[in-house]
Amino acid sequence: MRTCMDMYKVTETGLSAESYETAPGKPIKPQRTFRYSLLRPETLESAFVLWRVTKNQKYRDFGWEVFRSLEKWSRLPGGRGYTAIADVNVETGVSEHNR
Repeated sequence: MRTCMDMYKVTETGLSAESYETAPGKPIKPQRTFRYSLLRPETLESAFVLWRVTKNQKYRDFGWEVFRSLEKWSRLPGGRGYTAIADVNVETGVSEHNR
């Protein structure tokens, strides 16, 4: 779970990219052509279950931080829902083609 959580923490937006480069002894980073985010919920679901089972606050805090990032970077104007992000390392908000 630590690696999954790190995938969110290493981006500018706090949202996970679709694919990452990994190498022994080096930090993970989003692959250049896969920096988009489709807002997949699996990691958050796992964090919720882990919090419920272990009561470890770090999982709850992680979920809250991701929720705040979703609200900030992927929520559509007027509260009409959420959209995918074109590049998780660019703090420009919602992708123009998804407005």
